[in-house]
Amino acid sequence: MFGMSLRFMAVVALVFAALPVLSAAADTVPRREGNIWGGRNHEPVAPDVQRSEQAAGVAPSPRQQKSDDDEVENIYRQVLRNSSPQRH
Repeated sequence: MFGMSLRFMAVVALVFAALPVLSAAADTVPRREGNIWGGRNHEPVAPDVQRSEQAAGVAPSPRQQKSDDDEVENIYRQVLRNSSPQRH
């Protein structure tokens, strides 16, 4: 029992010792913000993705692309419908 409380106190002491280090790291300015680093936006955009897919030979067929677009549109409409205030 004494060993357990001694271990617990050691863990608590380590946590308190690490707090100043963790808070100092939180105050520093990040080297990058979000998806931008090295001065470039690294968020994929549709035209770049489509070119990459075509170059790799994995681009969806026009029929599959239409099906995917329709599915996304349906999900978007469901979200709008579910998030709109209910009228009584």
